[in-house]
Amino acid sequence: MTANKENLSDKIIDEQEINLVVLFKYLWIEKKKIIYITSFFFIVSIIYAFLATPWYEAKVKILPANENNTGLSGFVGIAAMAGIDLNNLNENKQEIYPEIIKSNFILIRVLNTKFKNKTYTYPIDLFQFFEIKFDSSEEGWKSKIYNKMEDYLRENIIHTTIDKINNILTLSIKIPNDPILAAELANFIVAQLDYYNQNIKKNKAKDKRIFIENSLDETQDKLYRAQAAVKMFKEENKIINSPEQQLLLERLNIDVDVQKTIFIELKRQLEIAKIEEIRETETIEILEDANIPINPIWPRKKMIATSGIILGFCFSLFILFIFRFLKVLKSY
Repeated sequence: MTANKENLSDKIIDEQEINLVVLFKYLWIEKKKIIYITSFFFIVSIIYAFLATPWYEAKVKILPANENNTGLSGFVGIAAMAGIDLNNLNENKQEIYPEIIKSNFILIRVLNTKFKNKTYTYPIDLFQFFEIKFDSSEEGWKSKIYNKMEDYLRENIIHTTIDKINNILTLSIKIPNDPILAAELANFIVAQLDYYNQNIKKNKAKDKRIFIENSLDETQDKLYRAQAAVKMFKEENKIINSPEQQLLLERLNIDVDVQKTIFIELKRQLEIAKIEEIRETETIEILEDANIPINPIWPRKKMIATSGIILGFCFSLFILFIFRFLKVLKSY
């Protein structure tokens, strides 16, 4: 058998060419070694697949809510005169959502909240879940541990993707060992995103109301002055004969009409702004809630087992050819 192997080895690399028929015969003779090595890799991959920490993923798909700005149509022109562009307020909101989701505003609330989970019968926070230990006697320990946890959440737990064509944002939470916590965390972050948007919206509505109130006071003063100017002109010129006087009176009346139009529009927009300030509306549309995942995304047992077989087979061929090649070199 040994002599047969040596002859096959010589024939395989004879004249620096590979003889496929002889090659397959050689592999058939060494099939036990190939099977042993491949089986070893397969068993190791199976052991890893069953011992590796399972990771679960919960997803939420959200869409920025369409805000009805019909009540602002008359105010857009007035705001434009003041250098304020209200036409693009709702464009590309999903592009800033990932930054908001991973912001300190939301992550602090995540770390300070207790969630339902698979491990315990009572809610726990993420510090307890990840078994984070800290020394409270150390100066600045709280800010340090919070900063580390926030960085870990941003890099490993919280993930976002944007479908720019359909304007859809997908939030995915990947958590080890606990599918319940993954779903709870995903839904909580979406709720916090809506809460953040509500606060921003209310603050903007408040600023808009204050802007309109100030503009209304200024416009009212201008209107009163314009009306007083018309009254004074008529008292001083009870009989208007000259074209110059008629032209001046017409200009004064136009000024009154302009200020009156602006005043009426601002009055109407002020009432709308007051309603917007106290109105509760959804800022996002949830297309798919986060459900508790059934199967982990990792480890993928079938993929790992298949990879183990392929890797073991390739490694066995590599080892056989290396050893045989070295033996052939020694024989020359």
